[in-house]
Amino acid sequence: MPKTTSPKSAETEGKEPPSTVGFRLDPETMAVLGQLARAQGLSRHDLAKQWVLERLEHPLGPGGWEQAVESIHAHLEQVRKNLAVGFEAVVGATGKVTPAQAKEWADYNLRGKPHVVDQQSDQSRKLG
Repeated sequence: MPKTTSPKSAETEGKEPPSTVGFRLDPETMAVLGQLARAQGLSRHDLAKQWVLERLEHPLGPGGWEQAVESIHAHLEQVRKNLAVGFEAVVGATGKVTPAQAKEWADYNLRGKPHVVDQQSDQSRKLG
């Protein structure tokens, strides 16, 4: 009896059938991929496929990762500056430290401004 093929559905007509992509990884990389996949409840295959699809959906282009990291860094710097201003206002208003001490602590710990460390400034960083 000759083998018959089912008619093409409207959904698959004109489309290429799915194909396979494969690549080799060294044993160490494969072990890391396996650990990451298990942590997410996925197979190595499914995790690698997910990563490829994510990258295709959200391409960053040349230098894209660097630009993304720089953008995140800039946003974090702004958050730290805003936090420092709020810290100075709230802690300075308590009266437990002087506004200058609150500013020095915020400069050192939030704004990341370098300054000469001596015993007095070391004490002010502790805020009393």
